[in-house]
Amino acid sequence: MAFVQLKDHKSRYLWIPDDYTLISTESHERNGEPITIERYQEQPTFLLHGAQVTTIYANDGRDLQSYHNYTQAPDQPLPGTQEAEKLAEDVWTDTDPDFARGLSLLVVENQQRSYVDANGEEHQFPVLWVKFAHENGSYNWVTVAGGNKIVEVERNSEWDYFGGRRATEEWDNDDWVQARNGERPQLAAPHARA
Repeated sequence: MAFVQLKDHKSRYLWIPDDYTLISTESHERNGEPITIERYQEQPTFLLHGAQVTTIYANDGRDLQSYHNYTQAPDQPLPGTQEAEKLAEDVWTDTDPDFARGLSLLVVENQQRSYVDANGEEHQFPVLWVKFAHENGSYNWVTVAGGNKIVEVERNSEWDYFGGRRATEEWDNDDWVQARNGERPQLAAPHARA
């Protein structure tokens, strides 16, 4: 496996399988700032909802804003709540220690994640979603799957309080991108309006 390159070092927690290659690089805006989105897959062509690693970096360097790793459904048990909290804090400290100092734990929730394999079969797996508030007003989270596998890191997610939904664009969500492109209806709240 290859570990994700951050600003000045390789992550200790975030990785891309060796048999995955970069299939697309796109530039967009997130929270009004330029970003670069990279999508890695085992298959060389885009697979909707497919097994993937998606990274989003702010364009001022390798400043990670989002990481999604849906490459396998872990069959190991989930960690305990306190272990997941500690692991999430360690991920933030490794990713950006200055940013991590402004975080406060909000909640740990049991949730589900899924992806579709190359044969069209959906795989669901349980996760612990560890959510933090940041002193800059954003929401941030680390999502931990079985065997302490990190499947999501989301940074600087803004909330539309009036609309009761996320305000930050969801470039790493295939359904949201399809809605943005007019290929499907808008997603319901709490998803961002596309």
